[in-house]
Parts: sequence; structure tokens; C-alpha cells
Amino acid sequence: MKASGTYNRYIKLIVVVVVVVVVKVVVVVVVVVVVVPATVLVVVVVPATVLVVVVGVVVEVIRIKECVRVQQQNERRLD
Repeated sequence: MKASGTYNRYIKLIVVVVVVVVVKVVVVVVVVVVVVPATVLVVVVVPATVLVVVVGVVVEVIRIKECVRVQQQNERRLD
């Protein structure tokens, strides 16, 4: 009877070790699948989007200034 109790203890220990290893593997996979792309998104995509928006605004401001300048020149010519 004592030997089977020892075997049961070893089986429980093996099951616990397997469960811990599986949980660690799942955590690593989740980190690789979720956290790494999220980090890339924050580090690369967000600044790139902000840069595109800022450049677009600057180009639009320059275009509006040029339109105003041309309009003022046309008004001077008419006077």
C-alpha cells in the first residue's frame, strides 16, 4: 500500500509540473502574440500616423497661405 501512495504522490507532482509548464508556455505565447504587436503598434504606427497628420496640416497651411497671397495680388491688380 505504501508503494502505491508514493506513486500517487509522484503522479501528482508530475501533473503539477506539466500544468505549470503549459501555463508558462501559454503566457509566453500570449505575450508574443499580443504584447509584441501592440508594442510595435505604439512604437511605429502611432508616431507615423501623427507625423502624417502633422505633415498634412503643414501642407494645408502652406497651401492656404499661398491662396491668400495670390488673392491679395489679384485684388491689388484690380485696384
